[in-house]
Amino acid sequence: MEAYKKRQTFISFKRNLVSGTPAEKKLKTYDRKLQLQTANKWKVSTLAKYNANDWLEIESVDGIVTALKWKVCREYASQIQILKGYTPEWSCGKGCSRLQHSSAITHAEGMSHQKAFEIFMKTRGMNLCDRIEKLNELQQEMRQTDILSGIQTMNSKDFDLTKKKFEVAYFIAKEELSLCLYPKIIQLEEKHGVVFGQAYKNENTCGVFIDYIALSLAIDLKNKLNTRNFFTILIDGSNDVSIKEKEAIFAITFSPAPTGKSEVNVECDFLSLLDVEYGTSHGVFNTIKKSLENIEVVNCNKKLVGFGGDGASVNRGSKSGVKMLLKAEVPWITFGWCVAHRLELSLKEKLRKTASFNDVDYMILKMHYIYKKSPKKLRQLGELVSILEDDEYNIGGYRPKKASGTRWISHKVQALEMILDKYGVYLTHLENMTEDITFTNAERAKFKGYHKKWIYARMPLYIALFIEILAPAKMLSKCFQSDEIDVLASSGFVQQAKSHLNRIQKTKFINLPTVKRFLAKVTEKEEKFYFQGVALNDFVNAKHLVKKSKSIHIELVTNSIIERLETSDTITDMYGTKVLNTEGWFQSIENETFLDEGIENLFDFYRAPLRHAGFAGTVNDVLDAWHSLVNYTVKYLAPHNTGYCKLWHQIFSSSMKNEWVPVLLIVELLFTLPVSNAKVERLFSLMNRVKTDTRNSLKKKRLENLIRVSFDEKDSNLFDLSSAIELWTNDAVRRPKQSVRKCYSKRAKKAGLKTLIDLDSSSNESSNE
Repeated sequence: MEAYKKRQTFISFKRNLVSGTPAEKKLKTYDRKLQLQTANKWKVSTLAKYNANDWLEIESVDGIVTALKWKVCREYASQIQILKGYTPEWSCGKGCSRLQHSSAITHAEGMSHQKAFEIFMKTRGMNLCDRIEKLNELQQEMRQTDILSGIQTMNSKDFDLTKKKFEVAYFIAKEELSLCLYPKIIQLEEKHGVVFGQAYKNENTCGVFIDYIALSLAIDLKNKLNTRNFFTILIDGSNDVSIKEKEAIFAITFSPAPTGKSEVNVECDFLSLLDVEYGTSHGVFNTIKKSLENIEVVNCNKKLVGFGGDGASVNRGSKSGVKMLLKAEVPWITFGWCVAHRLELSLKEKLRKTASFNDVDYMILKMHYIYKKSPKKLRQLGELVSILEDDEYNIGGYRPKKASGTRWISHKVQALEMILDKYGVYLTHLENMTEDITFTNAERAKFKGYHKKWIYARMPLYIALFIEILAPAKMLSKCFQSDEIDVLASSGFVQQAKSHLNRIQKTKFINLPTVKRFLAKVTEKEEKFYFQGVALNDFVNAKHLVKKSKSIHIELVTNSIIERLETSDTITDMYGTKVLNTEGWFQSIENETFLDEGIENLFDFYRAPLRHAGFAGTVNDVLDAWHSLVNYTVKYLAPHNTGYCKLWHQIFSSSMKNEWVPVLLIVELLFTLPVSNAKVERLFSLMNRVKTDTRNSLKKKRLENLIRVSFDEKDSNLFDLSSAIELWTNDAVRRPKQSVRKCYSKRAKKAGLKTLIDLDSSSNESSNE
């Protein structure tokens, strides 16, 4: 037997790439060369967060780096040499000959270097926040230079080809499609004559393009938060399909002069989607801090004025909730309990006290579950529906809708409308199922009980009444779920809902539109009342009973709105809407101290963020600016004929705005305060569509990027992808002109664990012997 020769692998810092015995193969070595341009790019990209521009010195010859020198480590070597991880190589005058990028990062994160840089900052009296701002400016200048050099290497034809591919990737992310469709869409477009070139046409590249598009959006958001004076965060939590608790965080800012609009705008942008380490208030609080650190918002605590969430105790706890943890660091922060959630809870609390609503709600629930997972029942129901003429129905479809659990009022009303529209058909089917022997005795008994209870006329009459009474609440809930909602708009919607309820109260029961449509289809025959061929029991008494209860139910709904949505227990609740409501400024003509108390209280409460935003004056300066603004508006801008959003846009665009700076800062702050949390909940619906059961291993960063692109509110046809292409172009060397990749042989699979049937029969027999 030939002597066994041990295979050797030669490894060195000079990248020895040949393996095998030295006698068989000639050893080849390749000297590593670091380009000066690459090292300079490190300083403003991956090493920028370590302030590399202050301490990294580069020695080069003819554009090739020969050594890297750590200025601060050399300067303060005597003070850091006792620390863990200290290496003399980084502190010597010759510099370090290890030119790997990973070595630079490892040293920058080491204790000795961080201590040296801390001493460096203190000795020069430099403020870290100011230094970060200057660094961002330098980074932006360097980035613009890199962009120009990158774009110059890409001619217009190559740029157009790349842009087309980015547009396809953007479309896939925006429409929540699978990444594997990317090469297929490109093939289809090439069939239609569109030229895409030869490179970057696989699904992995699609994911990379989406990541850079999301990065450009994140940079835009970072710049927005750093340039705006105030912002508010909205949070909500949920589990994804991989059973990981996620915390979604949004940021609210105020735009006084949005592009292409004649009204001021409250903007709500997706900030981040992070895993929650612990579901406690401290866990949520740390997640919020981490999200703000990731986006690199300068002086975020001084700009943060509001925190919005649902009514969970982890958020609202008066001792250790997230609200109190934030208040310890930001004393002026205002907590906003989502008005849409408050409305839902208040109605649920009030109406659950009445037996009539409980009976109707129970009916909705059971109707949904009877047909939820039964094709047989749905088929039978469909056959019954087709017997009646289409004129009998006002709503398409026949399957009862879900309205229980985490559903809005609009879902409840839709479910009621569906049941009332085909009430007779449902009762007929229930009666048929009580005699169908294909169902079990228990099921038939259950159907018989439902039919016996729901055959009374009071059930459809109560349903018709609740559809009318809940219509204003439905309108109010939908308004609260709007993306562009502010403190004043929410107050106006509440008043509008109350006026609608008052109108319903004054209208006779039989004249309510829904009740009127139902009664028009009821026929009387031999002192019995029929609806869609079904006799309704006790119709006359039921009609009188429901008519009598109308006022009681309307009063309950009205009181629930007043108690939960019109409370004035904070400074902003009491004075914020009055300041923003320009239509009420005509009172100032007869009142020289118009809203002085409100302005004083708002200034005292938000003194710190206003001072950070640039106003260092006194309360008298604020009052002078306030009266100047009100007098000018009443005299020249006709506030009674102009909507408040349009009027505030005119004020912020006025040539006299510099005289009203303190008041305009207060107005900007009030518009930024949290109102509704509904948009955050819509994110979780999107998350469940993007991260499905078949994609439960989707990485959290890719998931966040897909959500960021999909949630972006810019018009898809007008969205400019140039910044994303620039980021992608300058991040690494790109080869848009490369030819089609050659076909490589498939990689050999690793041998799996074998079972008995995988073994050869002869070996099995020998083992038995």
